[in-house]
Amino acid sequence: MINRYALISTHDKTGLIPLAEALLRCSYKLVATAGTADYLKKSGIESTAVSSLTGFPSMLGGRVKTLHPVIFGGILARGDEDEIARYNLPLIDIVVVNLYPFDEKPCIENIDIGGISLIRAAGKNHTRVSCVVNPEDYDTVMGELDADGGISSDTRLYLARKAFSLSTYFDMRVSEWLGSDTLYIPLQRIGGLRYGENPHQEAILLKETGFSGLSVINAEKIQGKEPSYNNICDLDAVLSVVVSFKEPAACIVKHSTPCGIATSASIVDAYRKAKSCDPLSSFGGIVGLNRGVDRELAAELKSTFLEAVLAPSYTGEARDILLKKRRLILLQLPLKGELSTNSYRYVSGGFLKQDGDTLPDNTKDFRLVTKIKPTEGQLRALYLAFKVVRFIRSNAVCITTEDMTVGIGGGQPSRVGALEIALKNKKRFGFKKGIALASDGFFPFRDSIDLAAEEGIKAVIQPGGSIRDKEVTNAADEHGIAMILTGRRHFKH
Repeated sequence: MINRYALISTHDKTGLIPLAEALLRCSYKLVATAGTADYLKKSGIESTAVSSLTGFPSMLGGRVKTLHPVIFGGILARGDEDEIARYNLPLIDIVVVNLYPFDEKPCIENIDIGGISLIRAAGKNHTRVSCVVNPEDYDTVMGELDADGGISSDTRLYLARKAFSLSTYFDMRVSEWLGSDTLYIPLQRIGGLRYGENPHQEAILLKETGFSGLSVINAEKIQGKEPSYNNICDLDAVLSVVVSFKEPAACIVKHSTPCGIATSASIVDAYRKAKSCDPLSSFGGIVGLNRGVDRELAAELKSTFLEAVLAPSYTGEARDILLKKRRLILLQLPLKGELSTNSYRYVSGGFLKQDGDTLPDNTKDFRLVTKIKPTEGQLRALYLAFKVVRFIRSNAVCITTEDMTVGIGGGQPSRVGALEIALKNKKRFGFKKGIALASDGFFPFRDSIDLAAEEGIKAVIQPGGSIRDKEVTNAADEHGIAMILTGRRHFKH
């Protein structure tokens, strides 16, 4: 009987002992590098040292361990009986390997050579060899090991895909660290979406490889239809808004544009306020919440037609209530961690990459430029307005009270046009008050300030930077409006 070998060389030892025990039960002979062999031995598992097969010890401070014709011949052999016998090659049918933690600590010594070489060899010969590079797959392998120790061809192909994906990702990270001009965006296919922006467009969902922070992609779907391309875009928008608040906050988005944002002492009151900002646009919207959904809030959500809700949690009673809306998408995402700091955008033939426009702004850099100072209440309204205006498409303006938006205007070619829309919405839904006005970019003319004054706006916050800043400031002084310049623009194209 020809001996079959499993070669094990791992930096991450998670789940390794049960796998090694399962391989032994299936009559595999274990071959291990020194560190892995010592780890196995502590649990009473004996293995053959790589050096015993190759006749060479680990060399150069451990940088050369497995790089030897006996090891790679044993992995790459297929139908080469004469040479297998001539060189006494051990047939290695399973390779369990993972790589140095270059992501955690980029440095020359963490550029893996032997591990990468093992992965490529085992992956290439996947018609015979199983290449296991992720502890998450150990259960799959153990579940398939039959009495003869065999693993199905479908699983070997699945493992080879993961192996080459890991190899590619590792080389990409090293190349990036070395300053290569060739950049890669590592993405993992999650699956197909219901459709794209329109029903005739196909779409798939891709995840940034290795990203475990805050993302709609990492949310758990607990009910409803499969999300579409537009649903994912809107859910991403509400997530960005609600995680920027510590206090209970709710956001409703339609076509990636906020139509209502509010805070309150309770999350149900925050949602009621957010919906009241623009009840017309809220119909069929996407809701984001930074607190869990209970029975009372679920009843409020059920009262309106919505496409999807994103929240950190749902009580059993809340689920029972919302289950009656079977097509309503409910996503559960604990709001722990951070949003990705990367921002990519495809243009025909290429990509744009930038840092994310993340909070907080440094309020110490804000400057009062008018004779009138804002009251404490006005200051709270100003900070809220400037916090949320970044989430509205440029040109963008936002009118707020201390705890909610009452008028939003965005995506317009002129700033005064955006303000006209915001004021129209404010009046349409019966809001008498609107303390603060925020703009994502500077006011190029005084016309917006004059219009704001006519509608009773008492405070304005904007980046500044126009050649007519003085003219705009004078207009604010004429109307008794307090104005703050932030020095920071928040365009969203």
